[in-house]
Amino acid sequence: MIYQLGPWLFDSDLCLLSNGDIKTELDPLLVKLLRYFIAHPKQIISRQMLVDNVWQQSFVDDNAINRAMSELRKQLQHSELEAPLIKTHYRKGYSLQLQPKVIESQNTEIVEKGQSKQTSARPNTLLIIGVLLLVVGQLCWYFWPEHSSDYVAKVDFTTELVTNDNGAEMLPLFSFDKAFMAYTRSYPDTKERKVHIRRMANKQEIMLVHPTMMISALAWQNQQHSLIVQALDVSLGKCEFLLADVSGFTARSEFTHLSDCNYQTDGYAALDKQGRYLYYTSSNNDLKTKALLKYDTETKTSHALVPARPDLFGPAMPKLSQDGKWLAYLIFEKNKRVQVFLHSLDTLESKRLYQNKSATYSFALDWVDIKTLRFIDYDEIVTIDINSSNIIERLSLPDFVRPYYISHKDKTDLYYTTGNTQHYGFKQVDDFSRGQDAYNIYESNHHSYFIQYDNTRQQSYFISKRSGIPQVWRGNKLGVKQLTHFEDKATALSKLKLSPNSKHLLFQRNNRIEILNVDSGKLRSVDFLTHKELLSIIWGENSNTLLYVKKGDDARVKRYDFITEEQQTILSVNSLSLFNSNNGVPYAATDKGLVNLDTKELVTLPDNIIVDLNMRFSSVDDYFYATDRIKTVYRFKAGDKEADVSKLDFNIHSMDITNKHQILLGSRTMKDINIERIWW
Repeated sequence: MIYQLGPWLFDSDLCLLSNGDIKTELDPLLVKLLRYFIAHPKQIISRQMLVDNVWQQSFVDDNAINRAMSELRKQLQHSELEAPLIKTHYRKGYSLQLQPKVIESQNTEIVEKGQSKQTSARPNTLLIIGVLLLVVGQLCWYFWPEHSSDYVAKVDFTTELVTNDNGAEMLPLFSFDKAFMAYTRSYPDTKERKVHIRRMANKQEIMLVHPTMMISALAWQNQQHSLIVQALDVSLGKCEFLLADVSGFTARSEFTHLSDCNYQTDGYAALDKQGRYLYYTSSNNDLKTKALLKYDTETKTSHALVPARPDLFGPAMPKLSQDGKWLAYLIFEKNKRVQVFLHSLDTLESKRLYQNKSATYSFALDWVDIKTLRFIDYDEIVTIDINSSNIIERLSLPDFVRPYYISHKDKTDLYYTTGNTQHYGFKQVDDFSRGQDAYNIYESNHHSYFIQYDNTRQQSYFISKRSGIPQVWRGNKLGVKQLTHFEDKATALSKLKLSPNSKHLLFQRNNRIEILNVDSGKLRSVDFLTHKELLSIIWGENSNTLLYVKKGDDARVKRYDFITEEQQTILSVNSLSLFNSNNGVPYAATDKGLVNLDTKELVTLPDNIIVDLNMRFSSVDDYFYATDRIKTVYRFKAGDKEADVSKLDFNIHSMDITNKHQILLGSRTMKDINIERIWW
C-alpha cells in the first residue's frame, strides 16, 4: 500500500519513503511505527500504546522509544513542511498531524488499462473464465473449513472427578514425564495445608508435611522429580521457597531451602533443570506492583525479567518450557484484559502471544509441548503456536466447566480446578490483639460482601446472595432482613457505603450508582455517574455530596453535589481509594499517605504499611485501621513509625470498624472443591 504523507510517498510493502529522487529505505521498526500512526491519524498515541501494539512486549525502556521516535521524525523532515508531521504531546504521547491519503501506484494503472483493452477485445473468454472462478470460489467457501483465529470449534468432551475428599484440593501439577501429579489440599476445619503427590501408574499417594509451616505446591522443577513448595508461618510472617525430591515416592518432611520470600507478595515460581535459577513473582515496594524476578540460588542475587510498572498489577504463573529455553507468563494490567507473554531466556526478548477476549481473570496457562501453549479464555480452550504467535485452535468448553488452574496429562487431556474456591462471609474481632479469636456473624451458605456498621442504631448493612440474587440486607441481634428485591439474575452489587446521617446507603448496581433510603426502601439513581468506571466512591462531608475517583490515568478526587448537580476536583493528587472516618471525615489514600479531604492535612503512613490498590482503610477516634486484604490488619495513630499488627488465619475481603473498635471483616475461606479432568 502506498500512502501520501505531505511531501512524502510511503510504500509500506517496500519499506520505502520517497520524494522525487530522494528515496530512503526504513528499518522494520520505523515501518511498524509509521504504519501504526497512519492507522490512527490525528490521535494522541501514548507510549504504552506503542509498547503494546508496535513493540508488543511487556516492557520497553523509555530510551528505546525516544530513539525510535527521534529517528522516525528525522526521516520525515522536509523543507516543505512548516511543522513536524509527528507532534509530541507533553506527558501524553505523540500524534500524526495530517490525514494520510491512499494512492495507487503507476504499475497498477498500467495493468488496469491493459486489462481493460483485453476485456473489450475478448469479452466472451473473460466472461467464461469469470463464471468458472466464481463457481470454484463458492465451492471452496462451502467445503473449506474455517480456520481463522476467531473460529471456535465444538468437540465432544468427557469429564470426571479426580479427587473427592474433604477439603479444598487445588492446583494440579504434572511432572515432566506425567509420572506424578502434585496438588495442594487445605483443610478448613483445622486450617492445615498439605501437599499430596499421586503416582499416576497406580493412583497411590504420599503427603509432604512441613513440621512447623503450612506448605503449598507451586511447580515441578524443570525435567526433574523435585517439587517447589511455598512454606508459610503467618503468625511469624515467615515465608520460604523450598524444594522436595519425590523421585523415591516416600512421604517426607525434609526440604532443600531455595530462597526466603514474602508471604504477602511473593508467589508463582519456576526452577530450571540445574536448580540454579528460580523465577518468581514479587512486589516492588516503591511502585506497589509485581515484577517477575530471576533469582540466582548460588550468588543469592536477583534481577527483574519483567520490571514492575505503575500501570501493571503484575506478571503471574511463570511456566518454563520443557527445553528450558522459554518462560511463559501472564500479565495483569490495570484496565486491560489478561495477556499471555513469552520470554526468551536466550535472547532476553519478550513478546505478547495473546490477549483475553473475555474480561474474566484466569491463571489457566500450561505448556502442551515444546512449541505449544494453552490458555483458558473463560469458556474457550485457546492453543497457541509460540513461534508464529498464531492461534492453532479454539475449543468451546461445556457450560459447567470453567477452569482456573490447569495441567496437561496429554495434548487432549487436562486436569483442572475452578476459580470458585472461596466462600465469602463475615467475621468479627473484638480484641485487636487476638485476631485468632475471630468468630462468624450473619452466617449463610451463600456469599456475603461489603459490611457497613451503623453505630447509631447498632446494626449492620451488607450485600448477600442468600436469596439467590445479590440484595442489600440489614442485620442486628434480631436477625437479618432483606431491604432490596432485585429480580434480574445478572444483578451485581458492590461499593456499599452508609451515609454520615445513617439514613441512606450508596451502592453500585451493575453500571449505575444508586441510593437506598433505609427507612422507606425508596431507590434513586445518580444519573451523572452512570457508566463511569469508578475506582472508589464515598459520601462527602454531608449526605448531599459524593466523592469519587475514576479508574484510569485521571485518578483525582472529585466531588458531586446532588442539589447543584455540579462537580469539582477537590484533590489533584491521584488516589488509590477513599474512606470515611466514624464521624464522617473523608480521606483519600495516596502514594504519600492519607489525605484529610476537608483540611488537606497529610497523615504519613508507618514504615510497615505499603499503599496499593488492595489496601483498605478505616478510622475511629484517633486510630487508623488498614488491611492488606490478605491476612493482616494494621492499627496506628498519626505519626507512628510502626503500626500494630494483627495476623489472621483467613483472607480478608472488606473491613469496617465500630465505635467500640470491634473489627468487622469480610472473610474469604476455602470451599470444599475437587480436582477434575476433561478430555476430548
